[in-house]
Amino acid sequence: MKRGFTLTEILIVMALLGFITTLGVGIGIDTYRRQIFSSQVDALVSFLHAARNQAMNNLHQSEHTVRIDDDAFVLLYGSVETPVARSESVEVSGLDEVTFEQLSGETDDDGEIELTNGIRTAHIEISTNGRIEWSYE
Repeated sequence: MKRGFTLTEILIVMALLGFITTLGVGIGIDTYRRQIFSSQVDALVSFLHAARNQAMNNLHQSEHTVRIDDDAFVLLYGSVETPVARSESVEVSGLDEVTFEQLSGETDDDGEIELTNGIRTAHIEISTNGRIEWSYE
């Protein structure tokens, strides 16, 4: 009586393991891309809220600006710049700078900022009274 596995059985098991591994890697990459996208949206929205709140509280006795550069989101007040790196996989369009006035938190830079990674899109709307709203598609 022979014991062990046939070549066909071993090849079937290896093919199944390869398929499961490929599926797992694909899911992992998609999850990673979604996480990067969400963190970029969160960073920009946080900067916008921080700039508005600091301007309203007259922190540093100056207006506060958020600027969107090719490689970073930058919070500006006076001569101080605080950058946060931007991911190359996230495209940004719309407003490239928003300035909030001292004490009122209002802005003349009303409009929309759109972020996309090719799969998801986020819209950040800024009104003249400084209100910041965002949504995902």
